[in-house]
Amino acid sequence: MENHVSAQIIELLYSFAFGLIPGAVFDIFRAVRAAARKSSLLVNIADLMYWLMISAILFLFGISVLTEGFRWHILLGICAGIIVYFFAFSKVARKLLFTFANNIAGIIKTIKFLCKKIKIKRKDKNSGIEAPGSKN
Repeated sequence: MENHVSAQIIELLYSFAFGLIPGAVFDIFRAVRAAARKSSLLVNIADLMYWLMISAILFLFGISVLTEGFRWHILLGICAGIIVYFFAFSKVARKLLFTFANNIAGIIKTIKFLCKKIKIKRKDKNSGIEAPGSKN
């Protein structure tokens, strides 16, 4: 009987640790969604990716770690892990992730702007039109 109980406690601890993962992944997707707030298609794709990934991870977790099937203490551990993540880590993680995502979005925006500038200058040179203020 003792081995059975200790196996359940270990499964509970694994499921608690697994419960931290959906919270962290959700914060990552939340930061991406905030950075790409103009694109509803990207938001929908991110939501779909989140649920597909979490479902696949839960399925793989169930296959690889659980010895006696999916039982109530597993669900309890996963929910506890999610709750602990959101109350203990989410605020700090979200702040860092939002800053990172906004910085990446700013870099992409700058690169797009520079590419447009280069394209316009090339177009001016190829068409024989002189740019304002240039001398021959």
